[in-house]
Amino acid sequence: MSGNLFPLDDDAGSLSSQLILHPFQQLAVDRVLNTLASHRSCLCLSATGTGKTEMIVSLIQTYASIGRGALVISPLTDLVAQTAARLRSRGISCGVEQGTLKSGEDVTVASYLSLLSRRRYEKYVGTVAICFVDEVHLNYSKNSQQMLGFLRESGTKIVGLTASPERSTGDPLTDWYGPVAFEYGIKEATDDGYLVEALLWLTVLEDLDLSRYEQGGNKDFEAGELGRFMAREKSVQAIASLIEQHWDGLPSVVFCQGIAQSELLREVLGRKGIQSAIVHSEMDKDERQMHLSDFENGRVDIILNVGCLTLGWDCPKLRKVFIAKPTRSPSKYIQMFGRGTRTLPGVINGLKTAAERKAAIAASDKPFFEVFDITDTCRNNSLITAIDVVRPDTDKLIRRRVQNRNLSGPLKDVDAVIEQERKQEAQEQAARDALTAAERIHLTAEGKFVHYARDQYAAAEGERPKPKRRWVMLFGKAHKGKPLRDVPTGYLHWVLRESNCRNEAFLEAIRREVAGRR
Repeated sequence: MSGNLFPLDDDAGSLSSQLILHPFQQLAVDRVLNTLASHRSCLCLSATGTGKTEMIVSLIQTYASIGRGALVISPLTDLVAQTAARLRSRGISCGVEQGTLKSGEDVTVASYLSLLSRRRYEKYVGTVAICFVDEVHLNYSKNSQQMLGFLRESGTKIVGLTASPERSTGDPLTDWYGPVAFEYGIKEATDDGYLVEALLWLTVLEDLDLSRYEQGGNKDFEAGELGRFMAREKSVQAIASLIEQHWDGLPSVVFCQGIAQSELLREVLGRKGIQSAIVHSEMDKDERQMHLSDFENGRVDIILNVGCLTLGWDCPKLRKVFIAKPTRSPSKYIQMFGRGTRTLPGVINGLKTAAERKAAIAASDKPFFEVFDITDTCRNNSLITAIDVVRPDTDKLIRRRVQNRNLSGPLKDVDAVIEQERKQEAQEQAARDALTAAERIHLTAEGKFVHYARDQYAAAEGERPKPKRRWVMLFGKAHKGKPLRDVPTGYLHWVLRESNCRNEAFLEAIRREVAGRR
């Protein structure tokens, strides 16, 4: 165990100064260099566990040949020393710019806060050839943009790296960074045998209903309110029972929504005879290190976490990931999911083909890892689950149908289930289309052949047109019972696009209402 908060990893390669890149890593380096030849900045999107450190080292070595240095910006102050140690383990001499430490090396590692403090970044303007911004989706603030802008204008090439590019605010990173030079996701890396396959479980907590916490747009759940809800005794007891049922002594992590939830969960597990470690932001660094050390050294096999192990924590031995932290953010979910994807050290080293690597993983002590998605009774359609990660190219409707399945066990063959749901949706759509067509034929027939006669000069004789049905919202905590005219347009669009409603007459009324507002 290192002296840092997080241990060093075997990050997809040897920890020696002899750098040997996997083919996809070399492709990433080549594409970044080609992009930077005509652009001042770019993005490199590569999944957790695919060796971003190796890519950075190779690019630093290339730019060192022109006699100028490099700057590596880490998103968190706790990760600066770890990042520097990783670079040194790969043969790169580097310094640290943080607190009282001042770098005199050609290569420097620093955090945003360190560089922005007293404008310390100014010493690097015009002096470094390339700047790497790790986990670029974080700390994307006005001040950080300004700092990076000064570097870029001085001639420094900027490379943003992340495993999870999508940001909850919705504004794309490419607005500032420019083109995506390389992209390599979890699915591609798993198919190529560089990451471990996931066995997926979807667990519904019967006492959990997240519909009340829905927010507009792409916003994630409000942390404080959801944290209190997830810390309720019933919710924690259900999560503890899930862990008790599936934990078999293998190294496991539980991602919790808040500190109160994690502390109560640790207490409940203890009453069940299951010992666990816990790390959260209110602990001092030494206490967090002690608890993490207990887990790393095998004194306990379950670690509960609130906001500390989502980034920078590399634990290849991890076998089970319990996500007791509902989120609508793909980037947050991917970071949690990615903690389990790494192979055990040395398992795939030197193997040339995907088949060889997959066979080696299957024969190792970690042939797969398990992900337990904890969702609510409504199968909340805005929640991100493992289905979104392992099969991101599948139509959203089909992914949600898979999520809404009544599963009695793990989802082992995702592709087969997706295909079943695709066929079932096609059959149901054909039936809906046939029903609509039949209704239209019936209405046409009545329109043609039902006649009546009356004196055209006579009075209306008290006839009144049959009143039209006034539709009201059939579901939803905030809008149920409201006339459709009083329901926000955005919510009506959501019902049409993403809800599981199959009432075609109701949906047609919504379409008419939306069309009338244009």
